[in-house]
Amino acid sequence: MTSLVPNVNGKRVLDAGCGSGRYSEWLLDRGADVLAVDASEEMVHHARERVGNRAHVRRADLEEPLEFAEDNEFDVIVSALVLHYVEDWRELFAEFARIVKPDGVLLCSLQHPIDDYRRLEVENYFEVERQTDTWSSFGTPVEV
Repeated sequence: MTSLVPNVNGKRVLDAGCGSGRYSEWLLDRGADVLAVDASEEMVHHARERVGNRAHVRRADLEEPLEFAEDNEFDVIVSALVLHYVEDWRELFAEFARIVKPDGVLLCSLQHPIDDYRRLEVENYFEVERQTDTWSSFGTPVEV
């Protein structure tokens, strides 16, 4: 997934569902200003241990309104292996649309890539495949 992340140097980035902070650390190492959130207090603790005071890490449930964030606050939102825990994607994506800048980027993954490798007979586990879809649930169609 990191190969799809745009240049984040000097950019405001939300790591939505940060887990232990692995992506937050990667983003910080590339110059991002990171806000990392996770619903699990334990994961927030691990993320804080990993990134120290280089990022703001807080507990936040992605199934609730993201009241900690301003409209158009983030240049990039990264949400890795999190969405399968969220029941109502419509509300979450409405919030993501509210807090990402108009020219911003939302990058998310839905399942661990090893799942496909195990279940399917994939020839090359490391092959990168970009997929897009057109969503029209929020008015103007958007390619994601």
